[in-house]
Amino acid sequence: MVFRFLILSFFVVFTFSCSGKQKNRNQVINFAADSISGKKNTGLSKDGEITERGLVKDVEDSGYPFATVTIEFPERKFSEYFTINMEEVENASLDVIRNYVGKYVVFNYTSTLSYALLDLQKDGKSLLGMDSNDIDPSWKIIEGELDGASEETVGDLPGEVSIRANDGENLYFEFYVTSEMVSANGKRVKGYYDVRTKNDIKSIKLMDEK
Repeated sequence: MVFRFLILSFFVVFTFSCSGKQKNRNQVINFAADSISGKKNTGLSKDGEITERGLVKDVEDSGYPFATVTIEFPERKFSEYFTINMEEVENASLDVIRNYVGKYVVFNYTSTLSYALLDLQKDGKSLLGMDSNDIDPSWKIIEGELDGASEETVGDLPGEVSIRANDGENLYFEFYVTSEMVSANGKRVKGYYDVRTKNDIKSIKLMDEK
C-alpha cells in the first residue's frame, strides 16, 4: 500500500514539474471547458476547434481582412469577443457577418493564449511613440535582443517579431513592424507586453443554414 502511494505521488509531482517547463509561442487552452461553455453545448474536433452556438450582437471592422465579432450566450448570461479573418473563413465577408447581427449562429473557433506587445523601448525611448505615462504598471516586461524586424510590414497581415532574453526566454509577438523597429532589429530592447486570450473563428453560419 505504501509502495503504491509513493509511486502515485511521484507521478503527480513529475507531471506538474514537466508541465511547468513548457513555454510555447501560443498555449492552446480548452476554452470550451472554461469561461464560454461551462461544459455545455460544445464539441471539440480532432483539429482542436471548438463548436459553439450563440447570438451575434455586434460586428466591428478591425481593418481588412479582420473583424471582431461579439457573440452572446443568453442561457449563460455573458458575451465574448471573437476575431475572424475573412480571407481564411469560407463564404465570409464583412457584409455577410454583419447580416448575422441579431441572429443565432453555429461556429467553430480556436482559443489560444498569446503575447500582446504593447510598447517597445530602446535606450529608454519608446519606438512606438508612447509616453511614459501610458505605461501600465501591470504590464509584463522582457529585455533582450529584438529579432524578426529586419523590414517593415507591407501587407495586411502583421509580421512576427521576438525578444530573446539573456536567460534564454524567447517571446514571440504578432506585430506590424515599423521603420523605428527595423533600426532596432538585432539590438537590445525592452518590451512591455500582456498575455491575452485569442479566440479565432474558423467557420460560421446561421443556425438554420445547412
